[in-house]
Amino acid sequence: MAIILYVSSMAGSAKVTGDTKTIKHLLDAKGAQYEEIDVANDKQAQEEMHAVSNTRVLPQLHVHGRYLGDVDEIREMNDFGELDPILKP
Repeated sequence: MAIILYVSSMAGSAKVTGDTKTIKHLLDAKGAQYEEIDVANDKQAQEEMHAVSNTRVLPQLHVHGRYLGDVDEIREMNDFGELDPILKP
C-alpha cells in the first residue's frame, strides 16, 4: 500500500486518539485508500516506522515510503493545497 497511517491502539492520551481520528477523517474525505498499521504490539512495525521518520510520535502518515508528518504537518499541507497531489496514486 502506498499510503500508510501508523497508529497505536494503546495510545495513552486523548490527544493521540483525537489526532488519529483527524488524519483518518481527512484521508477518508479525500477518498484516499490507506493501510492502518497498529504499532502498539508490533516491534517490527515500530522499527520500520522509526527508520523512515526518525521519530516515534504518533500518528504518522507515510506516502510512497516517505514520512509526511504528524497531524499538525498534515493539516498544514492540506491547508496549503499540498496534500492532494501527494495522495494521488
